[in-house]
Amino acid sequence: MSDNKANNVTLHDVDNQPNAVNIESVSQFLRENPMFLVENPEVLMDIQVTLSENGVVSLTQIQTEQYREKIKQLKSNLDNLVNTARQNEHIYTTYAQLNIKLSQVNSLVKLRAVLEEYLLDALNLEAVKLVLLNTKNPDTVELSEIQQHAIFDKKLAKSPFYLGRLGKLEKQALFADHDANSVALIQICDSPTIGLLAVSSVDAMHFNPKMDTMLLDFLRQALEIHIPKILSTDGS
Repeated sequence: MSDNKANNVTLHDVDNQPNAVNIESVSQFLRENPMFLVENPEVLMDIQVTLSENGVVSLTQIQTEQYREKIKQLKSNLDNLVNTARQNEHIYTTYAQLNIKLSQVNSLVKLRAVLEEYLLDALNLEAVKLVLLNTKNPDTVELSEIQQHAIFDKKLAKSPFYLGRLGKLEKQALFADHDANSVALIQICDSPTIGLLAVSSVDAMHFNPKMDTMLLDFLRQALEIHIPKILSTDGS
């Protein structure tokens, strides 16, 4: 009976014994002497650990499995980085082509068609709405004074961009017939404000406050150049 107890002593048991080797001292020794197991490989081979799922295995087997899992995780991380880089390249290229195409349009009809081609078809977004203030045009969205206040004086009060979710009033005004779980609102000019471009996504996390607005700002600048030119020539 006493022999069995002696054979089953663990580091946790000896940790409480006076002058005994404990977990901390063993760990510290191995860290301070990294070549110990290399110079004494028989120790590493002799140590065996019982795992419920694999039975009795050696430390070398455990280490090999840990390396295998680490390599698998690193490969997964690398694949994610590559996929993200490809997505970012596609988005950047799409916005660059869109800005070039905008310089070639001469009407609001063509401008809206270009926006839909690149933002909806190429980037798989849900809907694009162009709002122009003080302009009656079938190709733009009209807002009531209450709706204008809710959007321009609240959502766009501190920034020309709003990224996130809309309230019921704003969603009804801009995207009554579309899923708008997240949106980007881009104010066009601010003194005076000409209007805004509203883009929606079915993905609730697609547009969020932490997003970078560099590409949206390039689009905003392009619209601020071309829309006034279009309005001055087509009589809108």
